[in-house]
Amino acid sequence: TIVPDEAMLGGLREIARAGFELETARQVSAARGWELTDEEPGFLRFRVHPPRSSGEQYLLTVSVRPEDRRPFAFVTLYY
Repeated sequence: TIVPDEAMLGGLREIARAGFELETARQVSAARGWELTDEEPGFLRFRVHPPRSSGEQYLLTVSVRPEDRRPFAFVTLYY
């Protein structure tokens, strides 16, 4: 089981407060060391390495500027 840490949740809060704007999501992720793995229309997917992990990683998907749906972030809980 993966438990998101406070730093990751803080990054998600920043992205949400900015209205899930694409450039803000890129800036926040870069500042936090999240590795951008996929960029598709409406979505960014990151590989996140928890700070205290021993090589653990998990995927984080964030919707950006959704036009026909509510924005969201999807954190993988099992990897």
